[in-house]
Amino acid sequence: MEAARRGRSGAPPTTLTVEPGQGEMLAGPEWWERLNARRMGWWQRHQRLARRSATARTVALWVALAGLLVVFVLYPEFRAGLRVWLWLYGLLVAWFMVSRTKTVSWRVPTGLVRGAVVQREGEDPSDVRADIAELRHQMEKGLAELRVEIRDAKYDLIKWSFVFWVSAVLSIAALARVLR
Repeated sequence: MEAARRGRSGAPPTTLTVEPGQGEMLAGPEWWERLNARRMGWWQRHQRLARRSATARTVALWVALAGLLVVFVLYPEFRAGLRVWLWLYGLLVAWFMVSRTKTVSWRVPTGLVRGAVVQREGEDPSDVRADIAELRHQMEKGLAELRVEIRDAKYDLIKWSFVFWVSAVLSIAALARVLR
């Protein structure tokens, strides 16, 4: 449309040309951004309610923490379960951080979760050792596959760079021959 208005020839009327720095203005906000803007606008219009809500949420969190501490002190049978829950939650956070940053594939953290077996009553510790040994083997195998993928990607880049270079030289030679 922009090209048609400017009178450019060769551009179909449905073509939209974007000047540098104008692309951000053309794309509107996503649905979740619009929803968040509406929510934030509502909270800004109701600031007294927002302050009270934040205060109530903070008080409720501290009361819940105190209640959890009381349960932890008074009921020893919950201690082991809470300890396991806290460790698993920490493992979940670590799993998310490692996988989200694309440091490793999702396969490795799932193996870590599988390897982080909590020793239960009657469970043989050698089973845990076997799981850890299997996890170590899978991690070594995964790292070897990653090295192969990196090597193959490097060789592909070199190969296609050479193909591009040869085709560019041949194109220039053909163009020089045609122009003579």
